[in-house]
Amino acid sequence: MKYLIIIMFFFSSFSLNAQTKKELLKEKDRLLVEISKAKWRNLKLEGSIGVSPKGIEEIRNVINQISDESIKAEFYRDLQRDVEYKNQLANNADKESSCNVTSLSEVFAFMGIDKSPDDLNNTIKARNALIAYKNAKTETQKQTVLKELNKYQICNNESVEDCLKEQQQNIQKGKLNKLRPNTRKILAEENGIKQESVFYPIQLDKNNNKKQIEDEFQSAKKIDKQLDKGNAVIISVGGHLVRVVDVKKDKNGNPTEFIVNDPFGEQMDFVTRKNYIERGYTKTLTEVNKIDSKIKTLEKKNITKAEQGVLENLKIERNKLADNGYGCLVGQSCERKNDMNNKSQKGRLDNWSIQELKDSGIGISYYETYSSAPKK
Repeated sequence: MKYLIIIMFFFSSFSLNAQTKKELLKEKDRLLVEISKAKWRNLKLEGSIGVSPKGIEEIRNVINQISDESIKAEFYRDLQRDVEYKNQLANNADKESSCNVTSLSEVFAFMGIDKSPDDLNNTIKARNALIAYKNAKTETQKQTVLKELNKYQICNNESVEDCLKEQQQNIQKGKLNKLRPNTRKILAEENGIKQESVFYPIQLDKNNNKKQIEDEFQSAKKIDKQLDKGNAVIISVGGHLVRVVDVKKDKNGNPTEFIVNDPFGEQMDFVTRKNYIERGYTKTLTEVNKIDSKIKTLEKKNITKAEQGVLENLKIERNKLADNGYGCLVGQSCERKNDMNNKSQKGRLDNWSIQELKDSGIGISYYETYSSAPKK
């Protein structure tokens, strides 16, 4: 009730000078957004840290009505923190390699669209399965693909042929690959979100030599401006994707830290990570699984003295990986060093030093920006 009285006060018809009117209108804008945020914070799901996509959408609609750009930017940036954190280990499939769809799911949520990482992953797999069915040469191939299609229920009980006709426009876009920015662009556009740009700070010149177009601090300044506009930003670091929530600055306004939602948990030391990630994000995880399999095989049989030496070397290599956050130490329960599990919030609002990121040599592979597409 007190909010309503205050807002009515702003529309009373007494004489005010122009500057005072401007300040009062700014305060009215603040109050309108705060009322909307308070409403949706009270309605969030039990145990969740964040506001529902539906709530985000309503708050964005209120913010969009603000004419003062500085207040608009302030509330957009605050709203970035209200997006519910998504943990990729809670996904139903591809847990170790789904930072892409998990970060994209947060982008969707920030635009007020409710799509889980599994929803996005299943869309990709179902679309590719339809293409595989269309291109199948034999009935056996078709039946194999059909089993895959039925898992994702993309056809909604229609015949596959009817489904192919319905999905023809999407199929023409070709196979999707969640590792590629263009796939995220397609998924975004199909849901009313615009991928504004994909920028590569390190590019190849005409002689195929790597050339750094901008360093991490220059990228941070550009990303900072995107956040002011109410856009969402994903950055790729060593092949791992995270959503940028904020950019911290020093007293002179120079960027010092990224605040990110890292779907894989708290960031390890960048230099240590580089030693393993530079060979490929998923490659290292595949290496872990291969070593685990070899260790189990050797431990199950009576091994020779030579095989005993091989086993010991495998365990040493495995423990090196475990010390740096990959899997568990040999003979111990398999918990990550940072205690990350499918319910953990450890990757939420993680602080990344831009200087450390730069010094590590990993850097930013690329960054993607997303905006809410105009309503048609």
